[in-house]
Amino acid sequence: MRSVRIEVCVLALCLVCGSAAWAADPADPRLQQPAVATQPTTTAAPEGLHGSAGFGLSLTDGNSDTLNINATIDSTYDPKTGNAMKWNALYLRGKQNGDLSVNRFSAMFRDEYSVNARVFMFAQVDSLHDTFKGIDYLIAPAAGIGYKLINTKPTTFNVDAGVGGIVERDTGSPAVGNGSITFSGRLVHQLSDTTTLKAGATGLLKMADLPDGLYTFQVGAAARINSRFQLAIDLLDTFKNHPIDGNTHKHDVALVTSIVAKY
Repeated sequence: MRSVRIEVCVLALCLVCGSAAWAADPADPRLQQPAVATQPTTTAAPEGLHGSAGFGLSLTDGNSDTLNINATIDSTYDPKTGNAMKWNALYLRGKQNGDLSVNRFSAMFRDEYSVNARVFMFAQVDSLHDTFKGIDYLIAPAAGIGYKLINTKPTTFNVDAGVGGIVERDTGSPAVGNGSITFSGRLVHQLSDTTTLKAGATGLLKMADLPDGLYTFQVGAAARINSRFQLAIDLLDTFKNHPIDGNTHKHDVALVTSIVAKY
């Protein structure tokens, strides 16, 4: 039985590592200068537009045929005026033996205003399409307040909560509007100069039906390949307490591996 496994992410990683090794040519006179002891410095977040974009692809052929792709973007525009705009998006799509097994797109835009070093206010819009959760579309604008529980160079831990609205259209049903309550927490820890750990959780509740909640959980790590590229691994769990029918699982878990380019 023929079995071939192609991991495009691994290939991309090899290419990037090769380019990094080529860039660090020992013959480069800049690398032959004597080392000078320096003290670690504290760097502020970059000014202006910065962020990252990632892509991953895996294929199998043999006893089972699978195709999985993922794409992410995570950007911030911060002019250092106390007001920053952030947006991110995630696309997951997969097939197994020719049948669609995952098809999900989520996106968020947030305008965040710093009241002081710890407190911030925000306005945001979340959106989601998830074929296997039976969600044709979900749009949820909200506004609220947050607090930076930890705000140091190696570690940040932010929590926030807000209220707003939600419009959701499930497969085979008309769109329904409702009030909403949102909350989230995000932890980022710089484990070393090359490795970052992160974890986060969000909740979206309908005011008229609080048990009908949509929750997301994420834990992951990113390892720096060079000054521009990272290898990222994330475990994602999307939980909907009231799925569209009895045949739909409440949990959808995805392991996402991607090469991430920073800008």
